[in-house]
Amino acid sequence: MSREDFIVGQYRECGRAAALYDNAIWQIPSAAFLISGALITLAYGYTNISFIRGIVLTIAAVWTFILFIVMNKHMFFVLKQKEKMICIEVEEFKISSLQRFSQPRKELKERLTKFDYAFDGWESPKGITIGAHRILKIGMVILSVMLLILAISNFFSINF
Repeated sequence: MSREDFIVGQYRECGRAAALYDNAIWQIPSAAFLISGALITLAYGYTNISFIRGIVLTIAAVWTFILFIVMNKHMFFVLKQKEKMICIEVEEFKISSLQRFSQPRKELKERLTKFDYAFDGWESPKGITIGAHRILKIGMVILSVMLLILAISNFFSINF
């Protein structure tokens, strides 16, 4: 296997891994909302005991938090794959990095400053101030907090 074939193979593998992680990132919040909805239905539809409701809602909050951690882990790994792909594009293929990903991290941009063409033509989207992944994170945090509030209110028999 030649060096070029190896580099192309690495690039393809990074692309596959990034696609798998990105796919999982978008599925995790759906799973969290589904699990939470099912546990809320279980808590309020099938039991009248506040303490049991509190336990079920606490389980829902914990699962949501665990899925939040998993989603962040996948976001970290997809970012690493994207960085590898950008480095391969710029250092090995000697081309301007394709603008298919969000803007790279500051360190990556600084590391590739010797390649003046690395980020030619990259533009920041106009009017978009918050990323979709950040919105997913905020939604998961809000869900966890709401579930904890419901759990605490059931433990102390507070009615909302």
